Amino acid sequence: MIYVGIDPGVSGGIAGARRSGECAFAYRWCKAGEPDVDGAIVEVMRRVCHDWDIAACAIERVWSSPQMGPVSAFTFGGAYHVARALAIQAQWLMVEPTPQQWQDAMACRTGGDKSITKRAAQYMCPDRRVINATADAIILAAYCRRVFLGEIQGPGHGKEGPRKKGRRKASV
Repeated sequence: MIYVGIDPGVSGGIAGARRSGECAFAYRWCKAGEPDVDGAIVEVMRRVCHDWDIAACAIERVWSSPQMGPVSAFTFGGAYHVARALAIQAQWLMVEPTPQQWQDAMACRTGGDKSITKRAAQYMCPDRRVINATADAIILAAYCRRVFLGEIQGPGHGKEGPRKKGRRKASV
């Protein structure tokens, strides 16, 4: 079983952690400047659904900032909702921590410095080349694993942890 972390930003990605904690995979959504971000997300999610047995996912709860222009905010929100909708359609168990929640739980508060999560992700996945696009997803996958194994409390799940309901394997 694989625990998935999703960094839903346009320049983000998806990663998986095995129950043992070992990094299973890390994919970025697309290269900078690719015109069809939504299509790229669909293709990556389809590959993950096909190749891996997913136990659960943690998708970062994001929102636009006042510094974003209308086009970038719209694109950013669109990428988030495409990734979230595909995870729901695949019937993955899900938690949606804010950046502050997962960074605090994983002891890697960035304060905007992406190199902090990149170093932490590289430490978690020493045999992989970690890039900025996959660093947060790798740590989110480790966060997801810890939440669903009951090692830490996820957002909105009280002391008993997330409810584990029966699910069937689905594809995107």
